[in-house]
Amino acid sequence: MELERARQLEATVNAARKAGDIAALVAQAGEAIGEVEELAAQVSGEDRIEILKIGKRIGYNAGADIWPGWEEGAVRSEAELTAGRNLAVRSARFVETLEQGAMQHGNAAWLIGAFDLALGARADAAGRFREAIRWFDAEPEMKLLAEGYLAIATRSAEIDHVLAALDHADDEDARSIRDQLMTARAIYG
Repeated sequence: MELERARQLEATVNAARKAGDIAALVAQAGEAIGEVEELAAQVSGEDRIEILKIGKRIGYNAGADIWPGWEEGAVRSEAELTAGRNLAVRSARFVETLEQGAMQHGNAAWLIGAFDLALGARADAAGRFREAIRWFDAEPEMKLLAEGYLAIATRSAEIDHVLAALDHADDEDARSIRDQLMTARAIYG
């Protein structure tokens, strides 16, 4: 029963994500995570684990959709950015509770840092990106992503070295990461 309710909450938030209404997404995702936390406290075993995973996905995916750094011209209010950051922090707590792997921890740190960057808290963003770099140590392209964001947050010329390294990587992920960094640099650089 609790697991089914958590799945319904995720479906509702996913519908809001598809609709693209940021204000509705902020409200629905925040409420959904609160209810997921309550549901997880009522069960144990595999159902609890799955509910926690749902909470993590809701927070991360909604947060990522709220973050305006994917494309130039996306505008978010400070309240929306703060709410998105809160979702990212809550998602990170689920990652910690679930003791998920390095990639999940790195993604969580990166997303919080991305919101710090968007909110103008460059020093906080740099700290989160450094944390992501440590988590991504075994994932070279993701490590370059975090290094690139660190360079953007600190306004370092190191961004040029990161972009050059991505240029030499011959796969689609590297090109996608490079494009993402170029967009973020144009917005926040």
